[in-house]
Amino acid sequence: MSKIRIMRLNSEIQKALSEMLVGEIKDPRLDAMITVTKVATDEDLKNAKVWLSVYPNDAETKQNNLAAVVASSGFLRSGLARRLPNIRQTPALKFFLDESLDYGEKINKMLDDLK
Repeated sequence: MSKIRIMRLNSEIQKALSEMLVGEIKDPRLDAMITVTKVATDEDLKNAKVWLSVYPNDAETKQNNLAAVVASSGFLRSGLARRLPNIRQTPALKFFLDESLDYGEKINKMLDDLK
């Protein structure tokens, strides 16, 4: 599959997952604001890596919310199949925490301390 099609598919998956995380999952463990920051789908469309940003920024909240999303991965995958009927195989979803915002905050704090 061409890189342009995979990039477009990644964008569609990111949009669909964002909508489902906000409106369709009714897990009480989801008590934070979750944003899908990046999706990377394999060329064979069997797996998709999904990076999530969780706010508030403490480690326990992040782990609890990640566990809730991982527990609902089957529901999210079936929702993707309904929302994206033009793909032959819906990829398996693997979720990761996106630490780039934490890293950016750390760098900004270090720069502020230098002043």
